[in-house]
Amino acid sequence: MTITEYIQKRRMALAEQLLMTTQLETKEVAIAVGYTSHSRF
Repeated sequence: MTITEYIQKRRMALAEQLLMTTQLETKEVAIAVGYTSHSRF
């Protein structure tokens, strides 16, 4: 696994957790896990 793949995997795991345990909107979660635009999420 490359470092890029590892970072992507960690971001998605955190995003999944935030979506399941908070009331944040998808675009807020995208920004919270490091995406500069929710459209890239």
